[in-house]
Amino acid sequence: MSEHPTAMDLVQSARNGEMSQDELVATLSKWQFEPTYRTTGLADDWEARPNS
Repeated sequence: MSEHPTAMDLVQSARNGEMSQDELVATLSKWQFEPTYRTTGLADDWEARPNS
């Protein structure tokens, strides 16, 4: 398992001074994020609804 299993762990490491802000940004920009759920219909997608 990774030293930082979540993005929040990375942020907390930066806050604690364990990594620089530049390292944090570089790591998060390459972070592989796979959501636990996905929308399946237009009714679920707020961007498809005007003035939402």
